Amino acid sequence: MTDTPWNRAVAAPTEFRVGLVFSRALLLLRQHWLALFGVKALCDLPGFVPGITNFMTTLGPRFHIGGGPALGAWSPILQTTGGVMSVISQALLMHYSFQKLRGESAGIEESIGPAGGRFFPIIGLSLVWMLACGFGLMLLLVPGVILILMWYVAVPACVVERLGP
Repeated sequence: MTDTPWNRAVAAPTEFRVGLVFSRALLLLRQHWLALFGVKALCDLPGFVPGITNFMTTLGPRFHIGGGPALGAWSPILQTTGGVMSVISQALLMHYSFQKLRGESAGIEESIGPAGGRFFPIIGLSLVWMLACGFGLMLLLVPGVILILMWYVAVPACVVERLGP
């Protein structure tokens, strides 16, 4: 697979075009789909295991497929680990994608450092984001949706632009 420089693949317009944003994003996804999906699947695996085992334990005998192993005390630990890994993988993939969109050569291993260096700000941001959006959704649906849409770009701003503490 060849690395196409982004500045030659699509000429830079003088004004913002949504179609150009989508075409560049889809080009990036098409060229690097294995790395993007592989990292996300690997990092989300700890949070996925408790759901599968709970399904196998509760519904397994009904469908005659056997019960899965009960995780017991490990389930909350795996779910918490999965949540933290999901946030870190999002930061890692954001850094990787923005480096590729800027035309710089980047690899997944090169994006681990900058994403890991923003670990505590990202965790704090995620906690504040969940609490604020939950509170906004409890008030009414519209304030919660507005907060979700406003804070949708918070992790990319924290990782790529190094905003925050």
